[in-house]
Amino acid sequence: SVPWVLMAALPVEEAYAPIVAAQTRIVEVALLLVLLLAPLVWFGAAYMIAPLLVLHNTIREMRGGSGKFPQKLANRRDEIGDLAAEFSSLMRERNEAGAALEESAHRLRMIADSMPALIAYIDSGERYRFANATYQEWFGLAREQMLGRTVREVYGEQGYALRAPHIRRVLSGHEVE
Repeated sequence: SVPWVLMAALPVEEAYAPIVAAQTRIVEVALLLVLLLAPLVWFGAAYMIAPLLVLHNTIREMRGGSGKFPQKLANRRDEIGDLAAEFSSLMRERNEAGAALEESAHRLRMIADSMPALIAYIDSGERYRFANATYQEWFGLAREQMLGRTVREVYGEQGYALRAPHIRRVLSGHEVE
């Protein structure tokens, strides 16, 4: 009921000192937590990625031609196991297809080699990519010596001049007899 006004003067630093102290403590605690948790997160991530690294290295070794896919990766009951099992299945299918293709190529080569006619595949650069055994009989060149040579090298200039128009026609997609 008295009309007095009471005032007090407090320095700003003293007034904000508890807030600054709390901020400092929060920053210190946050840094301490980061320093403690960062290695845990690092090791946890490394632990979780380790099977992927094993899978990666296994695939790299398989690409180099060393052996089979390790079954223990495919037996895991998680995403890594699913991925490894699918990759193992894919590699098995690929190997089976490769063996079937190799068998088919062998069978085709046997058929072409048994025919008494010159049978060859010539690419767009007029280089031999396939030649049957009759070429060896006629020209005295082993199959390995034929591959990569041009028609001009095998037949010579005169023989090439006779065949060049036919070769160009065949390479442009027309039938030639």
